[in-house]
Amino acid sequence: MMNQAEKEQLSQQILEKLKAAGADEYECTVTNSTLTEFSCASDRISMIRTSFNEGLSIKVVKDQKKGVFSTNVLDESNLDAAIETVMQSAASATPDEANGVCDEPAQQSFECGVFEPDKQSLYTNLDHFIQQTKQDYPHISFDSISADHLFTDVLYQNSNGTRLQSKRGLYSFNAMFMGIEEKNTSSFNSAGAVFTDPNVPFMQMAGTAQILDQTQRQIHTINPGKTATADIIVSPQCMDDLLELVEGNFLSDNVLINGTSLFRDKINQPVAAPQVTIWCRPRSEQIVDGYFFTSDGYVAEDMPLIENGILKNFTLSRYGAKRTGLQRSKNYGGCYVMQPGQTDLEEMIQSTSYGILLNRISGGSPGVDGDLSGVMKNSFLIENGKITGALSETMFSANLAQMLQNVRQISKQTLCDGCFVLPWVKIGGITVSGK
Repeated sequence: MMNQAEKEQLSQQILEKLKAAGADEYECTVTNSTLTEFSCASDRISMIRTSFNEGLSIKVVKDQKKGVFSTNVLDESNLDAAIETVMQSAASATPDEANGVCDEPAQQSFECGVFEPDKQSLYTNLDHFIQQTKQDYPHISFDSISADHLFTDVLYQNSNGTRLQSKRGLYSFNAMFMGIEEKNTSSFNSAGAVFTDPNVPFMQMAGTAQILDQTQRQIHTINPGKTATADIIVSPQCMDDLLELVEGNFLSDNVLINGTSLFRDKINQPVAAPQVTIWCRPRSEQIVDGYFFTSDGYVAEDMPLIENGILKNFTLSRYGAKRTGLQRSKNYGGCYVMQPGQTDLEEMIQSTSYGILLNRISGGSPGVDGDLSGVMKNSFLIENGKITGALSETMFSANLAQMLQNVRQISKQTLCDGCFVLPWVKIGGITVSGK
């Protein structure tokens, strides 16, 4: 692994060689990472290993044509070949006046988290989780369990004088499992979190205990029995998935460049129910797995996506902004934080005459009009204000844009997994297809 001085020297050499090669604008990113992994097999810790990775990515612009190159071989002997390859890539590309690199020079360094893993605490915590699951949730069968520590050191520099560096250390826990009782099984389910304190029990993180309990209850399921319009109460984990779909379908580069976004002309106009406020907060202390700067070289800032139902920002890169004539975004999305509501989750369930507690969806990508269909999984049927049973895998159809507008209630409770901070959200007008 390269030390700091070696990384600085390599980055500077690349910039000098790109200038000598005749590039008009250029940037390079050098990355080091160290991953310490604890993995399990047959419900016991079976492997501990540490792996080291290095990476280099280069982008050049010559005569408005872009070339890119990436490699994980960083020795100096390969630099000339890398420069030649990326310049050839640019020479054969199509000119695009939107091509370029960050034009807001900044020189900043950022650090957060724990750089060296506490292996003993991580091992002990993982072992306790396995033993506690056996005791408290005897019908849970694990497909995989892992606990990791990842340290990353990223150095970005470009021809306009920008130099940004980020050092981040974080822990993560992930488990995939199902419920099994004799010949009956549930659907696969998962739990996980990203965190900085390896001594906090995994069972207490991000609703893990609740997910394990729900998975055991999903061994035996019921069918909704009819096709009907239902209210759905979306869990935080599933809400994160839905927001990713909203961002990809309405707010990001591709759909705004090609003109298919329904929100193209909706900045400062209502796109959601008035109680909906959602931010992208990569710099929040609660978002352990955030970021300090974007991949195109801008210092990231937290920003609202939707504020009191009003669309405030897209998630446009520099390139997307140049292509569309719209404003570049202060970050590149994700890291969702949603303002909680005034209603207790139990009250939300009690006020639902017919609905679904929705924990996971599986399906294809939404259409350009936002139409979405798929299968509800790991979910529960609500009838007359009560959860009446675990729901078998059930088809649904909805529209993403209308879902934002049809938000009925938002819970007081929120869940944080280190990647998002989200509540439970009740949405009306969802078509559920039963037998």
